[in-house]
Amino acid sequence: MVEDEAQELVEHIYKTIHHNDSAVFNVPTLFNVHILNSLWRMLAGVRYGAEDNRMRELQGILNELFRSISMVGTTFSHFPILR
Repeated sequence: MVEDEAQELVEHIYKTIHHNDSAVFNVPTLFNVHILNSLWRMLAGVRYGAEDNRMRELQGILNELFRSISMVGTTFSHFPILR
């Protein structure tokens, strides 16, 4: 599944460059979609296209979540009884 997603990433890059003769990519966003797709495919058996609005919505939710919580010791931060 990871190899398939990596191939999709390469094809997406080639297609974007081919249509525009050149392109500027937001690298974190570019990789995030494909990483999320790999994980989502393993968990739910569903794959979204790189340009799919639903995938962009999921990515936005995750980005907001990571900005709003501390990822340092996340489990222990949210459940102090586990300390």
